[in-house]
Amino acid sequence: MPLTDHERIECELLEARLRDSLRAPVLGAPEVAEAAAAARRRGVEVVLLDDHAMDPVPDEIRREVYREVVDTLDSVWSGSVTVRVLPPGRGAMVTMLLRGAGVQRIELGHDGAPICAGGPS
Repeated sequence: MPLTDHERIECELLEARLRDSLRAPVLGAPEVAEAAAAARRRGVEVVLLDDHAMDPVPDEIRREVYREVVDTLDSVWSGSVTVRVLPPGRGAMVTMLLRGAGVQRIELGHDGAPICAGGPS
């Protein structure tokens, strides 16, 4: 018996969550996973990557990063979002690249707050 459309979508979401857990374990917070799944259900391509700049970061800064990531994922209805925790030693700690009608890049500093937002290009 073939899978229903709903079952197929749920399988794809499970596969994406497993991929996220391998490529971006630091972004595995439940609120980030839920926002990523919701964006994917809307047809947004979501890529999460972790190059370890958040490894030594205190929980309060992680919560700030998670809030920013969730807000960004919740705001996108088409296109793609790539969230990357950068390697240690960079000026920014996290970047978010949004592609749709244009391209927007958001950078989060080592305090978890936005330090630069590039508008559509």
